Amino acid sequence: MPTPARFALHKLVISQRRPSAQQIKARKDIQQATELLTLLLEDRPGDIWIALDAARTMPGKFQSQLEQGIEQLPAVIRQAVQTHFNPTQTGD
Repeated sequence: MPTPARFALHKLVISQRRPSAQQIKARKDIQQATELLTLLLEDRPGDIWIALDAARTMPGKFQSQLEQGIEQLPAVIRQAVQTHFNPTQTGD
């Protein structure tokens, strides 16, 4: 079983891999990731940073899909995650 932070990032990637016929499931993936990341940002933000550091070692396609998934998050969560995943990016 993956850690909650890694699972949340996985859900973001999976949401981007779903075909257009499965957009309801993709939205559910984003919602689940949002809920997990919200809780982790409050209680265990370091877990997210560790998972994001591990994600940087993944192939480029994974990273690209993760970035696309991050774009789907609510603004506050998106900015926190983007700041760590891509330190040169400032968000909106």
